[in-house]
Amino acid sequence: VMPKNTRAVTLPNLKNMSDDELVILQMHENDWYVRQSRTLLHSRAAAGILNRTLVHSQLEKQFLSSKSTAKRLRALWALQVTQGLNENRMKELLSHEDPYVRGWTIQFLCDSSTLNAFQDASKVSQSTVDGSVLEIFATMAEKDPSPIVRLYLASAVQRLPFANRWRILEGLVSHAEDIKDNNLPRMYWYALEPMVPGHEREALKLAVVGKIPILPEYVARRMVTGNIVVDLNETESQKKQYEQLDRQRTINEVAPGFSVHDVGLGGVLKHNSFRNSVAVQTHPLDRKTPSSLVRELEVPKEKKSHLTMRVSHHPHGDWQLRVLVAGEVLADKIIGAETVGDRDWLDVNVDLSQFAGKKILLTIENRPNNWQNEWAYWNRVAIVNE
Repeated sequence: VMPKNTRAVTLPNLKNMSDDELVILQMHENDWYVRQSRTLLHSRAAAGILNRTLVHSQLEKQFLSSKSTAKRLRALWALQVTQGLNENRMKELLSHEDPYVRGWTIQFLCDSSTLNAFQDASKVSQSTVDGSVLEIFATMAEKDPSPIVRLYLASAVQRLPFANRWRILEGLVSHAEDIKDNNLPRMYWYALEPMVPGHEREALKLAVVGKIPILPEYVARRMVTGNIVVDLNETESQKKQYEQLDRQRTINEVAPGFSVHDVGLGGVLKHNSFRNSVAVQTHPLDRKTPSSLVRELEVPKEKKSHLTMRVSHHPHGDWQLRVLVAGEVLADKIIGAETVGDRDWLDVNVDLSQFAGKKILLTIENRPNNWQNEWAYWNRVAIVNE
């Protein structure tokens, strides 16, 4: 489909162009020419037939004279693929005014790393990134004002040995302004997560001192799971262990601090929307064995403590909710259409103040009632101290 009176355009033969002409195309308005000419420059550099002195000089001029980020990056990428950036030049670029230039320079400096985010780095001690560069990274992590740069640092740190990550991560997690960012808190966690099993104290300290609220919770969960290595030839007992860990992670989304036991039909299943709320589903193991949430806790002195729950039921069934401490029943309710009514969710509060100053084992049971759709739906289970 073409406009009327359109004339055919004679396309240049890029392969026959000189190095200088290919460099000029880095500033072309059509990005197809930019990419193709950069590919040819890269190919010639790899083949040893590129006039590097000329090309690097011209690209450096383009980089310095460009007024937009896009054109600066075109020149920068072309310099990188033609080996026109040495370490000293890249160190200079780490203080460039453009945050995207700083970010891409961080990536270039770590491209030679033999590590990646999916590789066990616990036994790697020697970094391919120079020590002076790591010092600059640590300073940038603490002081660089750009979230773009922090995103590149969070990616780069995953390509470093564990020993080189701590100082950079300390700087990154000190930025409270990143709390609501969609990516940065998760990226900080991805860099920290593999170090938790072997460095529990340091990881917890970093998370607690930092200003990213999700990190202490994530570190605590990771500490509980331990350092489990997946074996493709896993035994039946190992499979059960992995299933239990998955169940535990899921239940902790609505009932942090509780462990789940004896789950039957359907397992522990998360619903992003059940009756307009997030819910985690459980089911009794059999007609005689309830599913249960268990937590050991010390009820604080001189405070009013209670267990608060928000629960619901299957549209075609009900179940028995029972709360116990050391065999003593504190609450016993049927959760179904008649008790929940039109509200869809029932809020249940159980006073624990009588146990003030004591360590207790708290059990919350999803008990079978008439063995028909006995699923429990949990939206919130928490201990509140006032």
